[in-house]
Amino acid sequence: MKKIIVDTYGADIGHVEIIRGTLDAVMEIDDLHVVIVGDERIIRDMMKTYGTDESRVEIVHTDKYVTNDDPPTCVFKGKDDTSMVMSLDRLSKSDDVMGMISAGNTGALMVGSIFRVGLVKGLMAPALSTAIPCGKNGLVCLVDCGANVECTPEDLKRYALMGNAFMQSLLGEEHPKVGLMSVGREDGKGNTLTKAAFELIKPLDLNFVGNVEGSDLADTELDVVVTDGFTGNILLKNTEECGRAALRIIDSYSDGSEACKNIRNAIVEKFDFNTRGGATFLGLKKTVVKMHGCAVADTVGACIRQIIRIEDRGFSAKVAQAIAE
Repeated sequence: MKKIIVDTYGADIGHVEIIRGTLDAVMEIDDLHVVIVGDERIIRDMMKTYGTDESRVEIVHTDKYVTNDDPPTCVFKGKDDTSMVMSLDRLSKSDDVMGMISAGNTGALMVGSIFRVGLVKGLMAPALSTAIPCGKNGLVCLVDCGANVECTPEDLKRYALMGNAFMQSLLGEEHPKVGLMSVGREDGKGNTLTKAAFELIKPLDLNFVGNVEGSDLADTELDVVVTDGFTGNILLKNTEECGRAALRIIDSYSDGSEACKNIRNAIVEKFDFNTRGGATFLGLKKTVVKMHGCAVADTVGACIRQIIRIEDRGFSAKVAQAIAE
């Protein structure tokens, strides 16, 4: 049995589509059980419409949620009845639950995960990672992609270890290629942070290829790119917008031919973050995946499959072991 918690609130499209995506996943994944945290009346009505097997769904009722305008610290007090906090509390207390997904306030989700789920020993904060499209290898793990904008060299060392464990679990790669984002590929390039991080990462038992440049994200055989959250978030947002810009260019010149349609479909498939999964917090005692704010129903199933895939390969245990060693 694979049990996943779904926080139904927080997506731009609304909670009904997130519920729909959850029920779709229950129908498509044979051994999936879900804990749906949201409006019970709406959930039950949709379950009747879908003919969902009630034995595979547990409902935790609330119609309250953390908004994007709430500060990250809101999860400390006064939000115990919101879907995010109730989901995190259930995750921390349930041994039979593999992980949780949410499209809610990223800052609140990170703070809540730290204090309600907990970190593996040796960490002060989790990193946020996401798999982004690249030219040769298909996907590359970018860590950190926005959770920690101020980092130390020791932080980047831990990101390399955790990113390595993540890609081992996501793709089944035994020796993922790990690179450090800098302003040049040569040893010694970079600022004070990256130069110091390079010296800490180099001796690790990793397939470390050294410094990499921003252009390597677009055409690379890398599996993991390590950087601070400030730089990582800029890289992530730029990658997302490049995909949208490419579609606009194709649409403006398209003659309606089969060739143009095939090119457009290939770009959509490459840059469609919503059907690929979500951003994973690395370093928590249990897996929490952050769905994009523009998540749709298909995103839910992709995120659920992501949790199942990495946890079946021992992701949480790999991260704990890597940090301990």
